[in-house]
Amino acid sequence: MLLKEKPTGLVASLYDIYHIFRSLRVYPELLVMEYLPGKEYSVDVLADNGRSIVIIPRTRDYIKAGISFEATTVNHKEIIRYTDKIVRKLKLNGNIGFQFKEDKKGVPRLIECNPRLQGTVVINTYAGANLVYMAVKLALGEKVETPKVKWGLKMIRYWEEVYE
Repeated sequence: MLLKEKPTGLVASLYDIYHIFRSLRVYPELLVMEYLPGKEYSVDVLADNGRSIVIIPRTRDYIKAGISFEATTVNHKEIIRYTDKIVRKLKLNGNIGFQFKEDKKGVPRLIECNPRLQGTVVINTYAGANLVYMAVKLALGEKVETPKVKWGLKMIRYWEEVYE
């Protein structure tokens, strides 16, 4: 499971992992990173060739199967500054998604960047920033205003079967 399936959480002790790797004849290529036990954040961005139009961090308050079922928009100044610096340096354009996770001291660390909308981007529409609509306007060469974001907005997603 450790080497062949998508992890769903911490399921093995260091002792277990040691014995798994000790029994291997050939080691697969692995990516190892720092353990980050703190809060996880997704950041939705709309950028215009290196200029951030809007940057909206949100906490991933409850995650199930990799999907945020609870999230809250947060005005996290450090993550916003760091994200804006990346957007400017790489001259990013369009909708971009970032993931951050805090280390044991609470310092946010970048763990992922994707050139696309993220799954919980809908929270931003209710927070005052319809990033899909804004990106279409940007692509059409229309003026896009910087939105006023409602910080502290909480989203709860329900996923259950309904029978009639």
